[in-house]
Amino acid sequence: GMGDAEDLFSELTKEERLKVAQQDRLAREAEQQAEREGLLAALNQRHDEFAALSQAMQHECEAQVQRQRQHDSELDVESEKTEVLMGQYRRKKQALSLLKDRDDNMARLQKQSAEAAKDLVELAAEWEKHRAPLVEALRDKKADLLRRKNDMLRKAEAVKVMRGESKALVEE
Repeated sequence: GMGDAEDLFSELTKEERLKVAQQDRLAREAEQQAEREGLLAALNQRHDEFAALSQAMQHECEAQVQRQRQHDSELDVESEKTEVLMGQYRRKKQALSLLKDRDDNMARLQKQSAEAAKDLVELAAEWEKHRAPLVEALRDKKADLLRRKNDMLRKAEAVKVMRGESKALVEE
């Protein structure tokens, strides 16, 4: 068995032994290279599986977010409907409670209305006291501006006439 191989090996020339050793080394390297490529292929396949899984999870997350947005939107719509219904309910409840003491409430409302009208009349009179002097001052300012504008126009016309006279004098 093993002794025969050693005997054969010892009978080979130095060159032949180097060649055999080199072939063994190349065969081992090729075997290791094939092993590495197999491992790399397995890792690449695993990577692809994880990438596909990751993409599927991402799509699921996006779908979940979309569903959540839809639910939020529906909840907002329902909340608005609830607010409207609650407002209607409160108004009806208030109206019913006002109907119970109708005569009392009408008297109170008329009294408040009369007081508000009286307050408005007083405010209007008070405003007129403030407004009248302001209107008068505004009219005075406008009249003053108009007077000044007319004065400027007269002076400009006088300057024009004087220029014409001085030109005529210069020409004589």
